[in-house]
Amino acid sequence: VTNIFQDQLDRYGEVETVRRMIQKGINSLAKGSCLLLNADDPLVAAMAAGEGINRLYWGFELDSPPPGYNNTTSGPNACPLCGSPLLYSKIYFSHLGHYRCSRCSFRRPDPDVKLVKRSPGKNGSSAIRLALGRNTIDLTFPLPGVYNLYNALAAAAAAYIAGIEPSIVKQSLEKASPSFGRMEQLEVGGKKLLFGLIKNPAGANEVLRTFLEKPGPLRLLLAINDNYADGTDVSWLWDVDFERLAVREKDIAFVILSGNRGEDMALRLKYAGLSPSLLLTEKNCDKALAAGLERTPEGTELLLLPTYTAMLELRKLLHQQGHTRPFEEE
Repeated sequence: VTNIFQDQLDRYGEVETVRRMIQKGINSLAKGSCLLLNADDPLVAAMAAGEGINRLYWGFELDSPPPGYNNTTSGPNACPLCGSPLLYSKIYFSHLGHYRCSRCSFRRPDPDVKLVKRSPGKNGSSAIRLALGRNTIDLTFPLPGVYNLYNALAAAAAAYIAGIEPSIVKQSLEKASPSFGRMEQLEVGGKKLLFGLIKNPAGANEVLRTFLEKPGPLRLLLAINDNYADGTDVSWLWDVDFERLAVREKDIAFVILSGNRGEDMALRLKYAGLSPSLLLTEKNCDKALAAGLERTPEGTELLLLPTYTAMLELRKLLHQQGHTRPFEEE
């Protein structure tokens, strides 16, 4: 179990509902099963395992969160056992970090698989050190974003419990490639496109953090739909820290707003403090993509932040133009 975030609440319910459903599945595990849990998420770490179930935890053990790691979108901050406030000594991402209950004995468990070192590299990569029990491995992980580091750690934990050699874990993680639309990079006419799927406040903040680590000028296209697969309630946009864009306003070349809720996104950025002169609203994704590419000089990058169906629409357009494969072949 990797994490539990608010995500499309109109379909899935609140986080506690999701947690109860996952716990119900855990309760059905047969004896001898192994449960892999993210120690940094208190909702996950508190999940109970039945008799004969082995539990293994993974988590970050960095000396301190690197600059920009803290995510201003707060997640659940109550103890999952007694409901009292949680106290954090480190926060890496939303409500993921090092914590203890202010009242009862609940605290973050000591991870078996750990990220103990991370240094930023080129093109969003990271030089990292993993501790797999008593073994450590150093490698270059190519994917950007804190959530991808958590995914890498989860994969390493699964490999560790399966008895896979650390050298194979290292080779596999160094060959990691993004899923379609999730930090996926494409090239169109000498111009780079970088997709960062957004669908909830915590994930959107992490995409923003990753994109805002880049030097300016930044060229952005946000495509927001409210179709069923996106979640029909877009109020989550108001929980995203788009004010970060206003802080970097001098480094922003333009922001194009598209999708059937593009106007809502333009309103959100207005209240975030971004100058209206930087904004262009074009609800048609085809025209918005064309406008973004036209305004992006050769050799530079266009950053795309779409919701799920908008991402599929943009990739379909790029496939029709011969720039990528259809997503079902990815």
